[in-house]
Amino acid sequence: MDNLYTVGEFAKICQTTKNTLLVYDRKGLLKPNIIGQNGYRYYSLGQYYDFCVIKAFQMAGSSLKEISEQLKSNNRDDIFALLHSKRSDIIQRQFELLQMQKFIEKVISQYDIVEMDSGKLHIKYFPEEYYISMAVEYDGSKQNESEQFLKTYGELNSYVQERGYSDGILLEGNYIIPKENFVNNDFRFMRHCYKITHKVNDPFLHIKPEGKYAMQYVRGSIDEFPMRCLEFKEELALKGHKIVNDVYLTHLSIGLFSFSEAESVRLLAAKIE
Repeated sequence: MDNLYTVGEFAKICQTTKNTLLVYDRKGLLKPNIIGQNGYRYYSLGQYYDFCVIKAFQMAGSSLKEISEQLKSNNRDDIFALLHSKRSDIIQRQFELLQMQKFIEKVISQYDIVEMDSGKLHIKYFPEEYYISMAVEYDGSKQNESEQFLKTYGELNSYVQERGYSDGILLEGNYIIPKENFVNNDFRFMRHCYKITHKVNDPFLHIKPEGKYAMQYVRGSIDEFPMRCLEFKEELALKGHKIVNDVYLTHLSIGLFSFSEAESVRLLAAKIE
């Protein structure tokens, strides 16, 4: 039979399986061109295009039932409207996958750095950086501190997403401890921050000044954090460094994969002279 192919031959052309073609047949999506007297199914090469359309719909997230209904309607406008809709879905999924890829690469990079440099003091020059920052309104009650902290965190997340500052993944915490507080051993996180790529005209813009920063990756639970801060201060003093600005804290994304709070990793950074 010229230009006709058995199920197995046509499956190879389509780079699929015989079972897939049989399912498409049962669902009424792609019937054989003819069924021979011997009961064998035969497909024509022109049906390869039909197979590609069905596969494209599937890969774009359509169910076989949805595809069947569209093809049975035989309405070209409806089919192209669905294609436009699926294209939009794919573009959104590509964006989400790209953001997740960036996040995964960031976590891997952080892990490599922390494993190598944890506990060591590093001095590094940084250019000016920009953050959207909100103050935590503590009322003086120890009982309410966690609630007030989380309330501000939620408000900041909503704010940066509404204004398009966010990349969609708000899993890394950035905080500020004012210099005066840090010097006086008050290590509470007084401001939540979200790092942005460039300076913007925003009432919550915070500019981290350029300059030389002392940095240290520290491990431990939140209860151990004051002790880590004291150790950081002592090491700076021993090496003759003076803190000249606010202290910046980053709770790294790799902390998400800690099996205990004691494994949480934070980065302390203080501008020095």
